[in-house]
Amino acid sequence: MNKLFLGACISLSLMGCNSENTSVQNNEEPSFQGLEKITAIIGTPTTSKIHAYDNDGDKLVFSLSEQPNWVSISKEGLLIANPTQADVGDYQFKVIVSDGFVAKEAVVSISVELPSTPESDNEAPVVEDLPELELITNQIESVQVEAFDKESDELQFSLSGHPEWISIDQKGMITFKPKTANVGSHTYLVLVSDGVNITQKPMAVDVALGMTPVDPDLINNAPVIEAVPEISLVTGRNGFYKVKASDKNGDALTYSLSGQPSWVSISPTGQLSFKPQTQHEGQHQFTVLVSDGSLTAKQVVRTKVALAMTPVEPGLVNHAPTVSEIPQINLVTGKSGQHQVIASDKNGDALTYTLEGQPEWATISQSGSLSFSPKTTDEGTYTFNVLVSDGSLTTTRVVTTKVALAMTPVEPGLINNAPEVEVLPELKLVTGKASQQQVVAFDKNGDALTFALEGHPDWISIDKSGLLSFKPATEHEGVHTFKVLVSDGSLTTIRNVTVDVALAMTPVDPDLINNIPEIASIPVVQLVTGKTGEYQVVAKDKNGDALTYALEGQPSWVAMDATGLMSFAPQTEDEGKYTFNVLVSDGSLTAKSEVNLNVALAMTPVDPDLINHAPVWEVVKLPTAVVGDEYHFQIKATDQDGDEISYSIQNAPSWLSIDSKTGWIDGLVTEESLGDVELEVSASDDGLSAVQSVVLSTEGKMLEMAYNDVHDVTFETPMTLPSAEVIYGSAADDSALEITKSVYVDDVVFEHDGSDWYLLNKTHMPLGVVAINYQGAEFPALLDLGREIPPYTKVKLALDVDTLEGLTYVNQKTMFDPNIGLGWDTGECSDKAKTCYNSPKIGPERETFERTLAYIHEAFNRVSYVEEVEKFFKANCSIYSVCTNHVAKFPDAINYGYHSYLSIGQPGHDLTMRSMRNNYAAEGMGGRQLA
Repeated sequence: MNKLFLGACISLSLMGCNSENTSVQNNEEPSFQGLEKITAIIGTPTTSKIHAYDNDGDKLVFSLSEQPNWVSISKEGLLIANPTQADVGDYQFKVIVSDGFVAKEAVVSISVELPSTPESDNEAPVVEDLPELELITNQIESVQVEAFDKESDELQFSLSGHPEWISIDQKGMITFKPKTANVGSHTYLVLVSDGVNITQKPMAVDVALGMTPVDPDLINNAPVIEAVPEISLVTGRNGFYKVKASDKNGDALTYSLSGQPSWVSISPTGQLSFKPQTQHEGQHQFTVLVSDGSLTAKQVVRTKVALAMTPVEPGLVNHAPTVSEIPQINLVTGKSGQHQVIASDKNGDALTYTLEGQPEWATISQSGSLSFSPKTTDEGTYTFNVLVSDGSLTTTRVVTTKVALAMTPVEPGLINNAPEVEVLPELKLVTGKASQQQVVAFDKNGDALTFALEGHPDWISIDKSGLLSFKPATEHEGVHTFKVLVSDGSLTTIRNVTVDVALAMTPVDPDLINNIPEIASIPVVQLVTGKTGEYQVVAKDKNGDALTYALEGQPSWVAMDATGLMSFAPQTEDEGKYTFNVLVSDGSLTAKSEVNLNVALAMTPVDPDLINHAPVWEVVKLPTAVVGDEYHFQIKATDQDGDEISYSIQNAPSWLSIDSKTGWIDGLVTEESLGDVELEVSASDDGLSAVQSVVLSTEGKMLEMAYNDVHDVTFETPMTLPSAEVIYGSAADDSALEITKSVYVDDVVFEHDGSDWYLLNKTHMPLGVVAINYQGAEFPALLDLGREIPPYTKVKLALDVDTLEGLTYVNQKTMFDPNIGLGWDTGECSDKAKTCYNSPKIGPERETFERTLAYIHEAFNRVSYVEEVEKFFKANCSIYSVCTNHVAKFPDAINYGYHSYLSIGQPGHDLTMRSMRNNYAAEGMGGRQLA
């Protein structure tokens, strides 16, 4: 392959020298060696090493004079030229070399030329920019050069103009081994070649001396100030804020201000005081300084002073829309997606939705529904804004979407999954006591698992079933960490285990332990200027020790006596909020409790008849609601002025309504409010309102369940488990089915449209494996769908067999004889497999019965049910005579749980289900005998 290398043809020539340099006694001036003219090609950095020597062995330093701005030189003499197309032509400038005593200069000529037309389309290697490094003497560091070649040519790495303590290997790894003599800045070039073209990248390193470690206790640390939020103030009202600061060395701190307004001050304890007047409206900024006597920390404080406002009718205030936070939206290329933006407006204004900075495949409807249609080229993460406006005010929410490439589905049965191992908690052990911990693990493919340990002490072991055993002795006190490895023969899952071994303790007499005093909670204390007040601090000591009381950080007008009685004497200038601490000590241990004070200005007395008082609520505690019952309760409030009261309620479920004049709450309870719902009830006298939060608790109708023994049965021969054929399939084209309140047993349906099979999952549970019958099958088979089909979903099936005729769902319950149905309120039935009602008007209980039957039905139709039956009889066989008889008669036969399950539907062993009035339901299963 003929390729033309576009490089720089470099030659240097000495144009002149300075003969006027002076030298120190016995010092020889440096000399240049082999200077020639330089030819530089635009668009390609050109480098040339300026060579000079000094007979005295002095260190040489290079510099330039009168050079173009696109020419530079390192102290070591590496000259770099990077001209542009506008720089074509010839240039001269000076290069200077100095040995620290004498400098010598020479003129350098450089010619800038346009690049030649390449003979081929070979591209130079692409090299990422290299970072500027800070190195420490006597410490080895490495940096990987990241480069690639579009033609996949083999790359070669080299350096130019580098010190001898820097090297690069053939994989592009640069290694640095700086010594003390290498302190300073160094610049050199990294060259990457594909055999035809070379890409050059400059790199700079700065070498500093390594530091001698210093005892941390000898270092004085500056104080640390907690962030101060913007402080909102109102003209004519005093304000306070406690600046919180700490010092790592425990030094005493002093507080001061810089650049503050005249109406701002700070106390020796760091409490800011504000006394803004009308003329101070606006935003202000100043600095808090906290010093430990040597070092000072600064914190900028911003205040916003608003004019005291005349109260405004709340209904006249326009509020911005409220928009719920939008979670990250994950999308897949080639699949559309949607997300509903949830927004509301307190004033009931109509809302409009728009987007800002969105990709072209993202849109929003006027109802706030986001729609996405990303293509393969749109893979990546995107951020944009949703704007919701009420016509005057706008609220913005950030939306982040992550678009992933669609993956080709893989047959699940072909994938070997690693074992799944539950996370093990940190284990607390005591020396001299053996203990055990079961590692819980399973394999999705059903592979046999092996257990092993790694990095464990010799007193820890694990058996074949994954049971960990611990036998710590006294010398094993402390924290130990090791790994549990669970393997399926191919893949291994690792879990870290931490055990904390404590020494066995000698019991201590509780009476010998000193307990800290306990202080009762102190509510916010409300005070009025010019009036004294008192508050008794209540404290006790479990050991009966004598207690002493003290205060910390309190204002000067707060005092406390020896019994814990606080006294207050605030004056007019003390209006505002205060926080300080009460300390209670038993002579050894001290308890602390925070006290909050609100000091209000004393008001001029007003004629009581001229004051409108807000309504006052009587105690409101809503009774518990029961689904299906009528709900009636009256909430009451009184008005001191005798005004007519209007009642309202917020956040109520749709079934609940309130009479605005009487306060009666009524409704027929539905499942909408199941659980606890917080409501707001409001009482208004047309001027003032009183709002109270209350909790409405809703419970479902309780059902009593009982099991009846329907048949006795004796098994002469053990049953065997027939081998079940497994047909594998996949499901696609999910579509939602309508959810109705009626429940039927035939809730899994197969449909065939002449060319394709469809499965309809009409259950409320996911469906992954189902039992089926098809034409020509001797036994029912299992259809593995490869994934779980969501509740109430229709899917299109792709099966691993060419043809499958007469495909039907085998309801595992109907296999055993019974059918389940619900009769109407006035209906009657005699079929043992039907659900019968002998009394009319079941009313609201119908839905409860339907759901109960559906859950029982689903339990029997899960593949895992037979496993649960087996586990049950393994644990409880001894209390069922038929089970103990079976084991005694057939000790080598299959477990009675399997036997019983497979025998359901056999003569004398039927399964029936009934539902009767008066909140009573019965389930009968043959082969079960109540103990």
